[in-house]
Amino acid sequence: AWGPVFLEGSAKATSGKWRAAPLPQWDAGKNVSGNWGGSTTAVDTFVRLACLDYGTWHRSNPEKAQRLLDENPALSSVEIHAAAAAGEVAVVRSMLERDPALVNRRGGVLRWEPLLYACYSRLEPAANRSTLEVVRLLLARGADPNAGFLWGGTYVFTALTGAFGEGEDGINQPPHPDRDALARLLLDAGA
Repeated sequence: AWGPVFLEGSAKATSGKWRAAPLPQWDAGKNVSGNWGGSTTAVDTFVRLACLDYGTWHRSNPEKAQRLLDENPALSSVEIHAAAAAGEVAVVRSMLERDPALVNRRGGVLRWEPLLYACYSRLEPAANRSTLEVVRLLLARGADPNAGFLWGGTYVFTALTGAFGEGEDGINQPPHPDRDALARLLLDAGA
């Protein structure tokens, strides 16, 4: 994990506001650890692979993100932005119950609101994970359906853009797996 011993000793007042995730392991069954780096780098890598960003993203990224998540399930519980990208409804709900202001807080590797991570995620829904249901929860808790960011400092990309995908490089910019339901949900919320 990423420096948990140091954090536990020096950040006692912040107990419960951070977590340490296991380091990804190169060899199955081995348990290698490190002092610094590791889990935050792995979380950032997971999020960048899971979320369409219209830059260097490739259609094979969701499979890579899913493999990372399968190997290291704790990656999706480190912070709300990764949990939203992974479709971890229970984790997002728990984090919002502890800190309701997280609903519109920019953060994570892309400096987006949690809603955007869920809308731009390209992970396929699973029995216990759904970015569509994360969006439903976030909107119910007050997320801005018009959240967006400036791509390249010029172009406005909104949550609705994330639902549709398919920009100029359509083959590498697929729509959200639940595009139609997600777009309807966002439009009904005022997007």
